[in-house]
Amino acid sequence: MNRFFRFVVLVVIGLFTANGINSRAAHAETFRMALPSGSELYFEYQVGALRLALEHAPGEHSLEVILIEGLTQGRLLDMIRQGYINVTLGGYNSALEREFLQVDFPLTLGLQGYRILVIHPSLQDKISKVQTLDDLKPYCIGSGANWQDTRILKEAGLCVEEAPQKALFDMLEKGRFEMLHRAVHEALVGENLPDLTERGLVLEQDLLIRYPYDFFYYLAKQNTELHHILEQGFETAFRNGAFIQYFQSNRAMRNAVEHIRHANRRIIDIENADMSTRTADRSSRYWLTN
Repeated sequence: MNRFFRFVVLVVIGLFTANGINSRAAHAETFRMALPSGSELYFEYQVGALRLALEHAPGEHSLEVILIEGLTQGRLLDMIRQGYINVTLGGYNSALEREFLQVDFPLTLGLQGYRILVIHPSLQDKISKVQTLDDLKPYCIGSGANWQDTRILKEAGLCVEEAPQKALFDMLEKGRFEMLHRAVHEALVGENLPDLTERGLVLEQDLLIRYPYDFFYYLAKQNTELHHILEQGFETAFRNGAFIQYFQSNRAMRNAVEHIRHANRRIIDIENADMSTRTADRSSRYWLTN
């Protein structure tokens, strides 16, 4: 009787173990995203963050990154609508949040909304006297066409000149506007900017413009399971410290945080009127504090 009982118990344990293994094996999703060819280095941090989330989510998941020549934002969104890809990266805007499932984790912990100015050195004395948003309004800022930042700056009442990103530095050099803006973590790493010295340009020394803004991942509405996997993965990685370790291991992010905390810059805060209350509330606990 005892031997029989032990046999039954072993069989039942074996069945549960086998089912557990099969369940884990079956719970393996492939995430597919697309990027413009040549942008791999620029988006290396964001893609790495996605891989980290998958590593910390339940199951064994993989990521495929498809590189497409001349990929536009419009074509990218069509690809996710039609199911050619199942996850995409985007700068926050409420239209994306309404149409897609947003993974409520700001990938740079809000750093994307910390903006530093590039100017001609002759303007520094005047900018050093700027104390408020109104003080900044007489100056025109160059900003990328179709950047979400452009809309935020315009809605704050600032003078903004839109242009393709590749043309901004040439236009500033030629005096088409007085300054342009870049995220702090982009501006402080030399390879992300053209040689400012050769152009007679410098990073402005005293100001920092700040507004709630970041990159998020988005999925089609029907992909609720994939969305849940990513939310679990990011949350677990954040709670156990893996994401913070990843964030701090990135030289650009690390330098930006140190600069913000120790450079003694005056911060001009701007509202992001497009950001929903839901996103503001759910993301606020991840924002950096200085």
